[in-house]
Amino acid sequence: SETINMSIDPILRTKLFIPPLREGTVSRPRLIERINQNIDNKALLISAPAGFGKSTLLAEWSAQSTAPVCWVSLDKTENDPINFLSYLIASVQSEYKNLGDTILNALRTPGSPSVKGLLNAWINEVAEHAKDFVLILDDFHHIQNQTVADLICYLTENQPRQLHLLLASRAELPFSCSRLRAQGDLVDLGIADLRFTLDESTEY
Repeated sequence: SETINMSIDPILRTKLFIPPLREGTVSRPRLIERINQNIDNKALLISAPAGFGKSTLLAEWSAQSTAPVCWVSLDKTENDPINFLSYLIASVQSEYKNLGDTILNALRTPGSPSVKGLLNAWINEVAEHAKDFVLILDDFHHIQNQTVADLICYLTENQPRQLHLLLASRAELPFSCSRLRAQGDLVDLGIADLRFTLDESTEY
């Protein structure tokens, strides 16, 4: 019988899809404008409990973004540093096809350099080869692992100018953002911002 050679891709590609906007979604132009005004900052955090429309807002914003948007829907499996960095790289490859291939292969090879060292290599590659793009990390509240939190801190401290981070979470970030906030590099949109105005409630 014929043998079928099939390479195994450990990346679940559906986690990299931007969610489609549902019919009847309430458009939120005032929040779209807030994101547009602050997208050049290093990071923008949208934090509110479930039901406030965080993912829907980001999907609506993505549809009108002039910059390419790369998306990861996080879950608890990304508390593993190798998984986390693998999905970071894979999502950006949706726009820059081969960027990070060598690093992705190293992550899957036992005895390879540290994940932080590989993140450093990826940052250098992005800085050298990418143009402006936005990386959206949805459901960031799932990230509780300190090593992964440290990787995010390292990324934001050494962030390439081409990369803009948009984070959506049901909670505050699981690491100190005091330095980012003090330097004006982190912008927050919270419950008060996401609550429907009277006009939006009427439309809903």
